[in-house]
Formats: sequence, C-alpha cells, structure tokens
Amino acid sequence: MSRIRWYHFYFLLALFDIVVIMFSLHLHDRTLDSVGRLLKTAVQLDAKSRWHRTAQQRILELNAPGNELFRSENHQHEQARFRVARGNMTDTLDSPVARDMDTALLRERIDEMVAAASIIFDEFDAIREPHVSVDQRQAGLARAGQAMAKMDEQQ
Repeated sequence: MSRIRWYHFYFLLALFDIVVIMFSLHLHDRTLDSVGRLLKTAVQLDAKSRWHRTAQQRILELNAPGNELFRSENHQHEQARFRVARGNMTDTLDSPVARDMDTALLRERIDEMVAAASIIFDEFDAIREPHVSVDQRQAGLARAGQAMAKMDEQQ
C-alpha cells in the first residue's frame, strides 16, 4: 500500500476522463446518425408531399376538358387538352416517387375517369353531325352529362 502515492490517483482520473470522452464521442456519433436519418426521412416526405400536390393538380387538369366541353363545345381543342392532361397524369403515376407508394386505387379511379371522358367525347362527336335531330342531341347531352357526373364523382 505504501507504493501507491497520491499522484497515482491522477491516472485513475485520466482513465475516467478517457471513458467520459469515449462515451461522449459515442453519443455524438449516434446523434449525427439520427440527424442523418431524420434529414433523409424529411426529404422523402417532402418528395411525397410534392407528388401528392402534383397528382391532385393533374386530376383537376384531367377533369377540366370534359367540363369545359359542355360550355364551349370546342370538341377538338378540349380533346387535345384531355390527351395532354392524360399524358401528364400517366407521367405523374409513373414517376420514381410513385413507385414507393400504393397507387392502385388512384390508378383505378383515373381509368374510370378516362373511360367517362371517352364517353363524353364520343357523345359530343356524335351530336356534332349535321343530321342529328334535337331529340338525339338532347339524349346525347344527357348521356354525356351522366358520364361527366361519374367523372366528377371519381375526381
């Protein structure tokens, strides 16, 4: 016991300091790792949020030509707008962000909207003919209106 002098306790204190420093470095590493994961998650959530806003806008764009057709009866222009909107919607659904999400229900609703739009454009195409009677025009507009109501419901 006489060999242990008071200054030998400094070695114990130094060893304790080393343990505290190592533990602090470990906590620092875990904190940085957590921050990295948090940032990665935030970036992913932001991308999904932007995708949802874009998809919502694309759905409105997909529905607009059918609605506008009833007002303007400009069949060719609205059909061209619909083709562009449909292409934009397809691009949105096929984007890399969408691959990580379950879009089956959305795709089903979009397909139903496209089918309804096809009916609308077909009916307006049929009633544009010069030999169409007023009754046939009314019936065609009624069928187009039902299809537009279905399209609005799917939206």
